[in-house]
Amino acid sequence: MKHLDGKIFYLANRQFIISHNAIKTIYNDGKNQLKIVVSPEPDEVILISKTRCRNLKNGLTGNLLVKKHINLTDL
Repeated sequence: MKHLDGKIFYLANRQFIISHNAIKTIYNDGKNQLKIVVSPEPDEVILISKTRCRNLKNGLTGNLLVKKHINLTDL
């Protein structure tokens, strides 16, 4: 069985595995969820719980944060 590289891909929820390079923006969406906007945009909204946010923060590299202007401290 082959596995996806966790440095490149993130399991957002049961429906979406996303590439870190596809992330355009991350928004707070209520008290307990984050909304991830990716390119190309899917038909469904990608939501993750804030408890899973730590995994996303750990997976994103400094270069991606600078390149995409994502401030994870606001999440």
